Amino acid sequence: MVPVAGRIDTSPIVIGREAPLLSLKRTSPLIGPATWLPPLAGVAAAAAGILIGRTSAVVGVILIIGAVLASAILVSDEVTLLALVATITLLPFATLPVKIGLSPTFLDVLCLVLLVRWLGRRVNPQYPPVPPTPLNGLLWIWLGIALVALLAAVGRTPLTADTMHYFAKVALATLVFFFVVDAVRTRERLRHLYLAFCCGGAGAAAIGVVLYLLHPATSTRLLNLLGILSYPTGPDVLRYRVDFNLAERAISTSVDPNVLGGLLMLSIVLTLAQLVARAPFLPRRWWALLLVPMLPCLLMTYSRSSWVGLFAAFVFMGVWRYRRLLVVGIILLALFAQLPVSQRFSRQLISGLQAKDQAAAMRLGEASDALRLITTYPAFGVGFGGSPDLNLYVGVSNIYLQMAEEVGIAGLVIFLALLAVFFLWLLYRLPRIHDPPGADIVFGLIAAAVAMVVAGMLDRYFFSFQSDIALMWWLLGMGAAAVRVAQSPLPAAAAERTAVPAPALRVHRLQPRPARRVGAR
Repeated sequence: MVPVAGRIDTSPIVIGREAPLLSLKRTSPLIGPATWLPPLAGVAAAAAGILIGRTSAVVGVILIIGAVLASAILVSDEVTLLALVATITLLPFATLPVKIGLSPTFLDVLCLVLLVRWLGRRVNPQYPPVPPTPLNGLLWIWLGIALVALLAAVGRTPLTADTMHYFAKVALATLVFFFVVDAVRTRERLRHLYLAFCCGGAGAAAIGVVLYLLHPATSTRLLNLLGILSYPTGPDVLRYRVDFNLAERAISTSVDPNVLGGLLMLSIVLTLAQLVARAPFLPRRWWALLLVPMLPCLLMTYSRSSWVGLFAAFVFMGVWRYRRLLVVGIILLALFAQLPVSQRFSRQLISGLQAKDQAAAMRLGEASDALRLITTYPAFGVGFGGSPDLNLYVGVSNIYLQMAEEVGIAGLVIFLALLAVFFLWLLYRLPRIHDPPGADIVFGLIAAAVAMVVAGMLDRYFFSFQSDIALMWWLLGMGAAAVRVAQSPLPAAAAERTAVPAPALRVHRLQPRPARRVGAR
């Protein structure tokens, strides 16, 4: 306190900086949540009541939930990515029920939202960009080759609106890689997306099992309800095997059993990787519970490419890291082979590998025709439209041949180089990750990529459908983001939890012991 003119000045003395010339008392805002929240809730309730009254309770509630989700998607990267995962797993072919010239799918809208937010961060100096990955340059080159292939095909075939729309879908789905790498910056967000995909796969599997066990007429009627979202309708929405006594195939909400098989293959690998992980970020019983519907549903799809891809990932996990997993897998496979139901699956798999059934023979013919098309248009393929020759066609059950048909050998070489860099980079960084839960996530994503690469040799869905193209780049983006996040410094509290626990010590044990003399016993 400093005396001033016969009185005591009680103003605080500021040390280390100049005192403010004028002290302003901080006042509460004139309009707080208690003021604006009740009127806003009243307006929202009135609008909801009018909407429900003019339509119906079901439609009104759906529109209200959709408006809430749309608002959350517009303001949150994580909600947008979670919605993207939910759409890929549960409604991969859904389109907006509102017609605006074209019919944008849910994936189109979500990818556009992510693109706008990503571009906004690029021009915002307050939002630091993430370090580039070794895959960025190769992916931009691949997109450039795809654009050149599209333009090169204009001289041979007319550029239609459908071709442009298909190219836009492929480009947006490919950009998912950059969206994921840019938005996944924390361990919590990485785990949320990982868990969301596994839960989405389990949900799709549960729906597929239920539809498979119901009477075909009931399943058909339930699937026709998705017609409001432009899903195929009619009496033939269910799928059956051409051979093997026309056995029904599980499709869930994925329309095609092979598309469902690819989804379940990846979700099973990611879930299994956490089940056998050294430091899972959730209790193992929850991961085991997620596997319960996925394993039988994968068998019900009769998707041989998914079975082979899952087997390849299983062998990779056992050889590279978990030796005991191979022993357990051999025992379970031997027990399953003893069951009568296993004969129908093993017979179909063996006949497919030997190309004895009709479907396998057709795929061999497709591969032969694809090689003819590739040798005719080797550099940049035929673009994203149809074949300019009447005696050739675009379409083969192999993503590598399919890619060579559409973007040529140049695009295929860049894509293969990108996959090679992905595996070499992640496998090189994996032993250098000192965060055990992060290392387990990275290893699971590598195993899932192995399954995807192997399954792509036997089917083409990862380069034919927008949802599966987005899923492929989502997986690669998750791997790239996981390596960066897992190598980032751990917070102090998290580092203590991650460290190897030491035996508990009493207080008196913390006192320093007297130094021992040399030669003393």
